[in-house]
Amino acid sequence: MKSKLFKLAVAVFALLLSAGVLLAQKPEKAEAEEPPQEQPVRVMAADPGVVITMCLESGNIMVVGGDRREVRVNADDEEAVVTLRRTENPKATTPAIRLEVLVSDSPKEAPLRMGECRGTSDIELEVPRGATLYVKTREGDIEISDVAAATAETTSGNVSVRRVAKSVEAMSVSGDVSLEDSNGRIRLRSISGNVEATNAKIVEPNDTLYAKTMSGDVRLEQIAQQRVEAGTITGEVSLTGPLARGGSYDFKTTTGDITLNMPDNVSFQVTAIVSQGGEVITDFPLKYMGGINTPDILSSGKIVGAYGTGQGAATLNLSSFSGTLRLRKM
Repeated sequence: MKSKLFKLAVAVFALLLSAGVLLAQKPEKAEAEEPPQEQPVRVMAADPGVVITMCLESGNIMVVGGDRREVRVNADDEEAVVTLRRTENPKATTPAIRLEVLVSDSPKEAPLRMGECRGTSDIELEVPRGATLYVKTREGDIEISDVAAATAETTSGNVSVRRVAKSVEAMSVSGDVSLEDSNGRIRLRSISGNVEATNAKIVEPNDTLYAKTMSGDVRLEQIAQQRVEAGTITGEVSLTGPLARGGSYDFKTTTGDITLNMPDNVSFQVTAIVSQGGEVITDFPLKYMGGINTPDILSSGKIVGAYGTGQGAATLNLSSFSGTLRLRKM
C-alpha cells in the first residue's frame, strides 16, 4: 500500500513539474511570435540616375560619386540609426530610382517620417556618378563630388562642389560656397561668406551662372556660361579669364571694387558706373560713345564704350556705389 502511495506521489510531482515548465515557456513563445522590427538598410542597389534626398538636424555631409550601381551610407556615430528608404515603390525589388536617407540619433526615437530633418551625425554617401542629390543640414559642412546634379543647403557651414556634370545649386546662410570643374546651370548663394567658382562650363547654350553674397567676396575664374550675374553688398567682385562670345555680364557691389582680368583678344561693350568718389580704371583703349573726351569720362565715374572687333562682343554692365571698377589685361 505504501509503495502504491509513493508511486502516486511521484507521478503527481512529475505532472506538476512538467506543467510549470510549460507555463514558464509560454512568455518565450509569445515573444518569439512578435513581428520583427524593420532593420536599417545601409546599402541599396540603385539606378544609375537615382535621385537621393537627405536632411540632417546637424552634421557634416560628404557625397562621392563612383562606378557602383548602388548607394552606400555610413555614419560616424555608432549609435545613429541610418537607413535607406525607397520613395517611388517601397516594395519593389528592382534598383531604386528615388530614395531617401533617414537619420536619427537613437533607435528609441519615434519612427522617421519622409522628409524629416533629424540626426546629428556626420554622414558619408557613395552614389552612382549619374545621381541627382538634394541634401540639407542645418549646422555642418557639405562636400559633393562626381555626380550629375546637386542641390545643397546649410544654415551654418561651408558648401563645396566639384566635378558636377549638369547643374548645381548651393546655398549657405553663414559660410563659404565654392565650385570647381562643374558644368551647366549654376546658382551659388551666401548671406555671410565668400562665393567662388572656377572652371565652369556649359551643357546647353543658355546655361547661366549666378553668384551672390551679402557680406563677402565673389571670385570667378574661367567661366564659360554666356550669362553671368554676380554681386555683393560689402565685398569685391572679380572675374578672371576670357569672355563668352556674345555673353552678358552683370556685376554689382555697394562698398567694394569690381575687377575684370581679361586677355587682350576679347571684344566687349561696357557700361560702368561708380558713385561717392569711386573711379573707373581701364588697361584697354576703349572707343567711347557720345563724343566726350576720355579724361572727362573717367573723372565723371561713368564710361560707355567698346573694345575689340565688335564681332561676338560681350556686354559688360558694372556698377559700384563706393568702389573702383578695373578692366585689366592679363
